[in-house]
Amino acid sequence: MLLSRPHHTFIPNCFFSTETTPPFAPSAIANLLRQCSSLAEAKCIHQQLTVSGLASADPVGVVGMYVACGAPSHALRALERLHPSPFSVYWWNALIRRSVRLALPDHVLHLYLRMQRLGWRPDGYTFPFVLKACGEIPSFRVGASVHNMRVCGSEPNVVTLVSVLSACASVGALPQGKETH
Repeated sequence: MLLSRPHHTFIPNCFFSTETTPPFAPSAIANLLRQCSSLAEAKCIHQQLTVSGLASADPVGVVGMYVACGAPSHALRALERLHPSPFSVYWWNALIRRSVRLALPDHVLHLYLRMQRLGWRPDGYTFPFVLKACGEIPSFRVGASVHNMRVCGSEPNVVTLVSVLSACASVGALPQGKETH
C-alpha cells in the first residue's frame, strides 16, 4: 500500500480495481506523491490523478515524485506543463544539478536552454550548475555565452563569479574569466 490514513486510503486503480475514488484532501495527494518509491508507482499515480482530474492539485509534487524516483525525463515532461513560478524553478535546478552530478554537461546545457525557451527565469542557484557544466565542455565560447545570458538577466552574486572563474580556468581561459567582471 502506498498511503494509509485513518480516514482515507487512496491507492491508484492500477494496484487494485475500484469503481470510485474516495474524496481526499490535497494533503493526502501530497503525502501520496512523497511516498512513491518506484517509477511504476509514479506513472500509475500520475495516470490516476490525471484521469480523476486531480493532477492539478499538486503539479509541482508530481515533478518532485519523478525526480525522487530517478526519472528525470518524466520529471521534465511534467515540469514543461507547469506555468513558471519561483517555487517550481527549484525543480529545474534539481534536474540541472542531477545532470551535473552524473557528468552530463551537454544535457545540462540542453535543460538550461529548454528552461529559457519555455519562459522560465533562472535564479542564482541555476547558474553555478550551468557554469560548472560549461567548464567540462572544452569550449570557452559556450561558457561565455551562458555567462553573458546571466549578466544580462541580473547582478551576478559571489557564487556565480566563482563559478565563472572555475569554468574559465578549466578550459584554460582564466584571464578572460577575470575580465568578465
